[in-house]
Amino acid sequence: MKSELQAPGKKLILSVLMPNYNCARYIAEAIESILNQSRPPDEFIICDDASTDNSVEIIEAYAQRHPVIKFIRNETNLGSLDTFNRMLDITTGDYLYAAPSDNYILPGFFEKATRLLTTYPETGLFAAFAYAINVKGRRIEIQYSPGMTSKTGFIPPEEMLAIMTQVGCGMLNGNTFIFKRLNMLECGGFSKELHYYNDVLLGFVMIAKSGVCFIPEPFVCVRYRSESLSAKYQLNSELMREEAAKMMGILRRSYHDIIPAAILDAYGKNVYYDIYFQNIYSLRKSTLTKYSQLNKSPVGRLFYFIINMFLYIKYAFVIIHYLYSNKLNIVTFIRNYISNVLYEIKHKRLLR
Repeated sequence: MKSELQAPGKKLILSVLMPNYNCARYIAEAIESILNQSRPPDEFIICDDASTDNSVEIIEAYAQRHPVIKFIRNETNLGSLDTFNRMLDITTGDYLYAAPSDNYILPGFFEKATRLLTTYPETGLFAAFAYAINVKGRRIEIQYSPGMTSKTGFIPPEEMLAIMTQVGCGMLNGNTFIFKRLNMLECGGFSKELHYYNDVLLGFVMIAKSGVCFIPEPFVCVRYRSESLSAKYQLNSELMREEAAKMMGILRRSYHDIIPAAILDAYGKNVYYDIYFQNIYSLRKSTLTKYSQLNKSPVGRLFYFIINMFLYIKYAFVIIHYLYSNKLNIVTFIRNYISNVLYEIKHKRLLR
């Protein structure tokens, strides 16, 4: 039986906003994962951005069977940001979850998140871990924020900002964010200057203002496919650097009063090194895929091993340069790294 969680005197209203463009292959799974939550959303807005596949047919079939779904369509393709802002203008929820139409969420996500948000109404943000999955839905890895492997509950601004700027610590996973609408609007919503880093920017600002509710569990399955916006940026280091520079410029220009310059400096370095790490990871993945057939012979396996080791060595040099240039504590870095490895070993059984 589905449960309803209520705040004292007033029900917490949760809205899900799902933009869609040509995701007919995945959208049924995405919609089902939302509707089948033990704590379902109070409002579910889906906006199709002038798809050319049969997405509309699939969405309409669900909308006819489920009154909670409000289906709207763009006459022309507006892009993900304008589509999301259109849904934001008509939503009525107290809390918002932006659900990509090619991802899906796992059971218990909304129930656990809303319970925590109800307990700590002063914060404007919830976050958790996620899985990376391939186009077939197979879980590839657990996406967690380094250093964030044990703290559950409300994390106040000062503590969270410190965590975000520690060695090996990056931003929380934007695919898991549930925003408090009032706080989000007070922060100006998604910036029209950005595309890929919009959730990072908004999450950073909301954390600085009111902290975050956090659960160290994977609740979202993030699909990696070549046509996605994420792939467009992750496979193009120049685009990533430009986007990161824009984001850091906005933070320094507009939020220096709530985020100390030292934290922005440290986090800015983390962002740019994250780009290097992502580039090396993408290069390793594409290179090993390209030469995977070499494993069929002893000489080929040796060459394959050498390529792999070369990329690992390159990764190690980037880490060393990162530690040296930022004068960071190697003990803290190793501690966080071991914590991450132990977490992944503990949850390896879930990667099936």
